[in-house]
Amino acid sequence: MNKFKLECNKWYACILISESFNFDVNRCTYSPIKILGMEPSPESEDSLALSFYHANYPEGVRGKHYELQILELGESLLFARCLGYERARFIMIFDITREWLFFHFKEFINDRDKVYNWLNKNNIQDWLDENIRYIC
Repeated sequence: MNKFKLECNKWYACILISESFNFDVNRCTYSPIKILGMEPSPESEDSLALSFYHANYPEGVRGKHYELQILELGESLLFARCLGYERARFIMIFDITREWLFFHFKEFINDRDKVYNWLNKNNIQDWLDENIRYIC
C-alpha cells in the first residue's frame, strides 16, 4: 500500500477539529493549506513538525507551525493530533479538489462555471497560488 505523502509548496485540503473552537454547529474548520516545511521528529517516527500557510484562519497570523503525532497515515490522507494544546485538537490533511473547494468556499468563488471549466484543463495548485486571497 502506498502511503499519503505531503510535499512542500503544495496546497492541500485541511480540516481542523477541536473542543476549543467556539462554533455553534460543529467543532471543525475547513481551509486550504500550503505546506511550507516539514521535518520528522528525531524522537518518534510517528511525529512530524509541520509549517504551513492556513488560508482560512479567522484572525491573526496565517503562518502556522504544529507538532503532530500521526495517528493514521492512509493512502489518501494524514490524520494527526496537534501536540501542545490543553484541549484536544486534530488535523486531517488530504489532496485538495475543485469539488471540495467549491463545496466549502462557494460563496467566495465568482463565476463558478468559468473557474470550474478552467480547472478542468489546468492545475488547481496554480489557480490557488493566484486566487487564494479572493476566496479566504
